[in-house]
Amino acid sequence: MIAGNAQTKHKVHGLWDKMNRQISIVQHNVNRQKIASHQLRDFSVSIKADIILIQEPVVSAGIVYGFEDQTCVLKGNKAGSAVLELSQYYNEYIVAVKVGSGDDTDTITLVSAYFKYSMPTLDFIEKLRPILDSEMHIIIGSDANGHSKLWHCQRKNDRDRHLDALIEDFDQRVSNSPQPISTYQREGMGESNIDVTLTTPQLQDRIHD
Repeated sequence: MIAGNAQTKHKVHGLWDKMNRQISIVQHNVNRQKIASHQLRDFSVSIKADIILIQEPVVSAGIVYGFEDQTCVLKGNKAGSAVLELSQYYNEYIVAVKVGSGDDTDTITLVSAYFKYSMPTLDFIEKLRPILDSEMHIIIGSDANGHSKLWHCQRKNDRDRHLDALIEDFDQRVSNSPQPISTYQREGMGESNIDVTLTTPQLQDRIHD
């Protein structure tokens, strides 16, 4: 999900001003752990992150734990600036919002996707296809639970092929770069790269570590 609590109705101050330059986006799976949620909040504050994409968040009464007073995805502080909830794409595992001025040529659709390991990958792929069909400029931050050389895994598994096909069908760009630390590390469970950031071609040059 996108970090943010609609009940608080806080404003996203100055976000559109930054959209014309650079925004900082953080993605993380907190595995429904409160301590991880606090650590993510502290890290995001330290780097002055503008947007946080969270998979497996800790949620209580519709509020993201650790981010109660931090932010909200609702309305900007000047006319024409907004973060719009795209409710037609929502389900338990995928959330999408549109950030921008209302002009489709300048807006970005941000998607947070969690490919639950116990469910078929195709279930999530079919939810992403309508977004890629309908929206122009898209960033997808996903915990894909799949291995592919496209995102620098040393080995493949069967879960990657549907995502590989989606990338090819929609000419998506994989923004992951080789790193010395894997995106997933857990004691007794090994390590791997299962987190994937995808973008439409128009945004490729605007994505940086």
